Amino acid sequence: MSVNQMQDSGVKAETIAHFIWHNEKHATNPNTPDAQARRDELKDTIIVVDETSMVSNRDMLKMLTIAEALGIEKIALIGDRQQLLPIDAGKAFAMMQADKIGMARMDDNLRQQTDQLRTVAALANIGKAGQAMKVLGDKVVENEDPSAHASDLWLRDGRRTMAGPRHDIHAHRRARQTNHRGEQPWSTLTGKRLRPSRQSQM
Repeated sequence: MSVNQMQDSGVKAETIAHFIWHNEKHATNPNTPDAQARRDELKDTIIVVDETSMVSNRDMLKMLTIAEALGIEKIALIGDRQQLLPIDAGKAFAMMQADKIGMARMDDNLRQQTDQLRTVAALANIGKAGQAMKVLGDKVVENEDPSAHASDLWLRDGRRTMAGPRHDIHAHRRARQTNHRGEQPWSTLTGKRLRPSRQSQM
């Protein structure tokens, strides 16, 4: 869930970069009147970090240092260490789990609604993509131009889930949408592309 989505739902939220930028001066000079005012403002606050696997070592250290300087005693870190890694160096979330911090594991899959899709997700989660495709059976469609085919299916039925290079699928879909309206595509994607041999539809 993005910061904008959380804010729209009434949750006070900000990016970690903004939190650090806004509060780092109080960690450097914790005895100023501004720092004390900030401590008073954040009294009894709990910091909840989503997608923690994407937080770099440097940002994690800065955030924890700031939290300590501002008297914030509770921080809840939510995420999956097997998902996207930080752009900058480090695996802070995985390292904290390896060090046996207090942790609650959520193993129930609530996103997939059928036994078949739950099995597919479980196999994909442990790197067995080939077996996952076999479980999908006739829902797997092979095509010589999978990105263009995926785009056509998407325009016909927006409820499908497409697996393929995202930039290819989005480029085809945008081109077809603009051409259907009699307009020209407003941008062109360039660069090396990967060509998958198959896609899945669910």
